[in-house]
Amino acid sequence: MIKINKIVLISVCIGVVSSCTILPRSGPNRNEVTASARGENPTAHIVPVTPEVVYETKAPTAPGFTKSFLQAKPLNAELIRPGDTLNLTVWENVEDGLLSSGMANAATLSELQVDGSGHIFVPYAGRIKVKGHTPEKIRQIITQALQEQTPDPQVEVRRSA
Repeated sequence: MIKINKIVLISVCIGVVSSCTILPRSGPNRNEVTASARGENPTAHIVPVTPEVVYETKAPTAPGFTKSFLQAKPLNAELIRPGDTLNLTVWENVEDGLLSSGMANAATLSELQVDGSGHIFVPYAGRIKVKGHTPEKIRQIITQALQEQTPDPQVEVRRSA
């Protein structure tokens, strides 16, 4: 009796699940597609796939990368570009230096964003063009610009993360 009840219960469950229209599907069935292609406002167009249709719609595909991609110059990640942010630390050999104050003989200039024309502003050095230069080249440029204002400045240039 218990076996028969289990078989009946399983059969009823299978029947309920198979008749359910809420279950997810991969797309419309054939009747739904053909019905949407007929009528006054068709939402689908049915095209019979023949060898001629395949030939006309075949698009040539070239494997691999485009010629312009293959011929592109590699980017130098070291070069500074507009929008980059730099941090500078300037050490001076004198007490009460231009940029440092009090007991510290170093000044930190944080979050200097490179403007659209590729420049940053460093006090006592002015506007410095940094676009297209490496941090080492920028260090040399700023050191040379500050050399006239303070003796033997030491400059460190870091790109912000």
